[in-house]
Amino acid sequence: MKNREFGQLVEGARALNLDIQKFILYENKWLLYINLIKSWGQRISLLSREDLDKRISYHILDSLLISKFIPEGVEVMDIGSGAGFPGIPLALYRNDLNVYLVESKVKRGTFLRTVKHQLSLKNVQVLVSRWEDLGGIKVDIIVTRATGFTEDELKRMKNLLKNGGRIFRYSTKPSLKAKSHRVENPLRKKVFYIIEYD
Repeated sequence: MKNREFGQLVEGARALNLDIQKFILYENKWLLYINLIKSWGQRISLLSREDLDKRISYHILDSLLISKFIPEGVEVMDIGSGAGFPGIPLALYRNDLNVYLVESKVKRGTFLRTVKHQLSLKNVQVLVSRWEDLGGIKVDIIVTRATGFTEDELKRMKNLLKNGGRIFRYSTKPSLKAKSHRVENPLRKKVFYIIEYD
């Protein structure tokens, strides 16, 4: 099981021209993250049953599709982090980033803190809070995936951005109001879009 999951991940990463050494070097951490999702996912709602069984690597690769749009050395906030997508894969693959994981549900927040601790992710902070209640934090980049935020909510999130900051949202459709980056996960063989708001 472990080899199959990791093999899928490396295969997809190679197809995306990602740095394979970052997977080989940290293989134990990638596998530990996958196994934590599987074990916690039996008890709390993290992913669908089918995804827990054989598609966790798909979600990791989805998360890393955004990496090329994020500059080096910035602060990133993943709002509605859930199982840690895209924040944890970004933090693992890009140790130059400082990543805040924002999750309002306590059990999921506990899961994220467990992942941070067990993977020794020094560049990750977990905030168990509604994003609307965050104060005193300003970041360069906000990312959000599978959350369904409205355009109005995205506008209000700009209060959490530093000057010149941007928001990236995953979507199944391009936007008529913002820049749309067409991306494809080679494992899913499905096109979707990362929408960029400045």
